[in-house]
This record gives sequence, structure tokens and C-alpha cells, in this order.
Amino acid sequence: MAARVLLRQRVAAPFMAATLVGGALFPSVALAEAPPSQQAQEYLLARKKPIYDDFEKRPLPKSTTPVPSPSSETIPATSKPFPEPEDEHVVSRRPTPTDRLAEQIGKARLFLYKQAVSVEDGVNAARRRARAASS
Repeated sequence: MAARVLLRQRVAAPFMAATLVGGALFPSVALAEAPPSQQAQEYLLARKKPIYDDFEKRPLPKSTTPVPSPSSETIPATSKPFPEPEDEHVVSRRPTPTDRLAEQIGKARLFLYKQAVSVEDGVNAARRRARAASS
């Protein structure tokens, strides 16, 4: 019932104008929840589990040996950064479930695309026929 008042054209325009002006003059951040306090944030961070099993919060040890730059003369020019494997084994692997799912999703997307194109072509043809019939 209350929405009927807003749906009238005479009331809708001033209401929309007031909403836009109010949003432009008084911008604010709308939060879904109250921002957590500092103590709550610390508690949540302490409870979170790391993503990796071997994660530790201690810093990495500092390296004592200097790393030569690539343009340095200490690195021989003939050395390759990555040695090439001498005997390459061609390992055939079976597709993983994720690979199979990706393939099925790709096929489904192509099917939906073809259907959407055919529907769009049908609508365009119908509009063309209607325009030709009306003129």
C-alpha cells in the first residue's frame, strides 16, 4: 500500500531527486555489520588457521652471502640460469577431475552461447518481419 504512493509519476520524480541529492551531499559508508573493535580483531587474527601447514610467524633468516647481480662479472656469461634436463621423459597424465569439469563447463558455455545467438537471431528476424509488415 505504501509503495503505491511512490509509484505515481508525480511523486516518483521528486523522491528520486531527493534521494540523489541526499546521496551526493551526505555520502556515508554503509556497513553490513559494525566494525569490530581492536580487541575483537586481535582475537580473530589469533584464531585464524594458516593456509599452509608449514607456516610459522618467525622471520626468515638473513643471508650472509651476497647475491651477485646478473650484470656482474662474477657470473660466467656461458652459464645458463636453468640447466636443461638431459633425458626428457614424456609423462602422459590422465585429466584430473578439475580438468574434466573445466572441459564440461566449456562445452556448456558454448552450447548456451549458440542458443543465445539463435534466440537473438530469431528476435531480430521477427522484428524485421513486423517492421516490414507495418510499412
